[in-house]
Amino acid sequence: MNEQTTWDSFPSAQRAQFCRESWRESLQQTNGLMLSCPGNVFFIARDEQTQTRLGMPWFGPRHNALSGEHEGWIYSVCVAPEHRNCGVGKALMRHAENYAHEQGYAVIGLSVAAHNAMARSLYEKFEYSQSAILMRKVLG
Repeated sequence: MNEQTTWDSFPSAQRAQFCRESWRESLQQTNGLMLSCPGNVFFIARDEQTQTRLGMPWFGPRHNALSGEHEGWIYSVCVAPEHRNCGVGKALMRHAENYAHEQGYAVIGLSVAAHNAMARSLYEKFEYSQSAILMRKVLG
């Protein structure tokens, strides 16, 4: 589920440049290194009756290089396609935010694939290709 969500976050033109198997191996290696760091956790949401996996967020600590803060970070939120638009993602986000707050984080952040036409136009003039927008939330 996490692999497919990550793969889907790339624009199709960028996906076409990757060898899927090499990319998968690299992702697994990166995930393994990150998950070996203290504080990284997955929370798995399951249907109580069928035990079907509905989704999962990956949460961990992150040092914000810009602000210098130690913050909670949602590395990914995956929801099974057949369970999207049913409130699963909202529940996973609430759970991750509550967990971050319980762990003492004052800030939680995430990166999300997005397309902002005005900003992209400017960046493309400088030969940048957009892949993410950084988002943060102050927990209170």
